[in-house]
Amino acid sequence: MPVIPCTMTYNSITSTIAAAAAIVALYLVWKQPKPNIRETDEAYYYYDTTTVVHHHNAAQIIRTIVDTVHIPIPPNVDTAAILRSYFTLTHHSDTIRDSSITAIVSDTIGFNRLLSRSFSYQITRPTVIQKKRPRVLIGINSDLLGRVEPTLSYAPDPRWLIHLGYSPTQNSPKIGFSYVLVYQ
Repeated sequence: MPVIPCTMTYNSITSTIAAAAAIVALYLVWKQPKPNIRETDEAYYYYDTTTVVHHHNAAQIIRTIVDTVHIPIPPNVDTAAILRSYFTLTHHSDTIRDSSITAIVSDTIGFNRLLSRSFSYQITRPTVIQKKRPRVLIGINSDLLGRVEPTLSYAPDPRWLIHLGYSPTQNSPKIGFSYVLVYQ
């Protein structure tokens, strides 16, 4: 079998591979897709990016696709006003009122982003404070004949009273019930 002499060296092989890679790279750059631009009276910026937003839920995955945004550019642009607006801090406040609450959401915006947010509220419903009424009462009963008797009362409910007493003149215990007709 005849031996064929190889005249290529290591440096010539790497140079050939580098040249082929450069030709492929130039071809890919030349064949890069161009955005679809229509000829109109207004100038447009085309943002040809596709954003895929995934919302994960336990039951399902919702997929929303947001695509090309077209923004018309006005012919006369005041760059100083745009820069002034960018560097200006603005404060925005939103008040939400209901019959029982007033809520205030305050935002500070600057440099094209939300810098701070605060939330405050005030309850506008009147607060009712109920005083605790005593549940066990000690007192005395008297009648038109001048008899005075000690009494112990118990209130299981604010409208009901149970009276227990003792009459020393008759030498006997007494029991009574009361119901409050007007309750505040």
